[in-house]
Formats: sequence, C-alpha cells, structure tokens
Amino acid sequence: MSGHLSQVEISEWLAGIRAGGAERHLAECAGCAAELERAGEPFERFGTATRAWCASQTPVLWPQPAAPMARRWRRFTTWGVALAAAALLVAAPVYQHREHQRALEMARQDELLLEHVQTEVSRSAPEPMQPLEKLVAWNLPSGQSGSSQ
Repeated sequence: MSGHLSQVEISEWLAGIRAGGAERHLAECAGCAAELERAGEPFERFGTATRAWCASQTPVLWPQPAAPMARRWRRFTTWGVALAAAALLVAAPVYQHREHQRALEMARQDELLLEHVQTEVSRSAPEPMQPLEKLVAWNLPSGQSGSSQ
C-alpha cells in the first residue's frame, strides 16, 4: 500500500469489510492503527453502555392466567363445540328434508307444465277457432264435399 488508510477504508474496517492490504498496513503502521482505535472508540463505548443498560433493566414478567379461569374457559369452549355439533346434527336432516320437498314440488310443476304444453300442441286449431272445426269436416272420404247444398 502506498500511503495511509483513507477515512473510507477505516470506516469499512469498522463496518467489518476487511481488505487484505489494509490488514497488512495496520500491522506495520502505528499511525493508522491509532486512528482506527480512535475512530472505533465511540462504537465500543456505545456497545458497553447498551449492554450495561440492558443488564440493569428488570425483566417484564407477564402475569400468568389463573388456573381456575383457564379451566372455566376450556369448559366453556368444550360446551360450545358440543352445542354447535348438536345443532348441525339436528339442522342437517331438516335442511335435507326441505330440499327434497322442494325438488318434489319442482318436479310436479314441471309435469304440469309439460302436460299443458302437450295439450296445446296436440290441438288441430287454436281454441278460438275450434267451433269452426265442427262446421267443416276435414277428413271426408274422397268424392264427398264438406259443404252441404
């Protein structure tokens, strides 16, 4: 290395970025080693103060729930789950029965509609014209006329 370590190189060394040339130079140059120690002193003090402050703090102990309250809560939860299961066991068949009844009603309505459509389609003339059908005979044997003279 040609000269002393720059401020950037000293900052990198303190941040943990260690180049091989800088390590050799610090071993040989007392001035750069002293500058590195002077620059690192605030960080060392800060670390020492932080560790001392943490050690002086009393740990926060969260209160433990009382055992009877936990048992009551567990009992309440158990009963709640049991009641929900019983409600499902009762509600499921009722719901299925209603759905089955609804399906039967829909099938009955479909049958009525199909019968009505079949009746309308099977007519030879619309309902208002049916009285006219009686006046005219459409299926007469050949040689006979439909009108009477």
